[in-house]
Amino acid sequence: MSSIFWWVRHLQLLIASYGLKDPFNFVMTFFASNLMILISAALLAGFIYRIVVALRPTKDESTMPDGTDRQAEKSD
Repeated sequence: MSSIFWWVRHLQLLIASYGLKDPFNFVMTFFASNLMILISAALLAGFIYRIVVALRPTKDESTMPDGTDRQAEKSD
């Protein structure tokens, strides 16, 4: 998953921003890296949610994961 890669990359950028001497550059780099970390984390959470929903067994075994009825397919 590329969102994990970007999350780690931007976390490194956040840590590196503390080494900047110019306050303006620090603030801009700090907030930009935080925004990128939040976006990457939201994408990662979305991917994990979609995987969990896709792999979770359905409550009614007569329906398929996409919501179509198995009985209707058998009668065709």
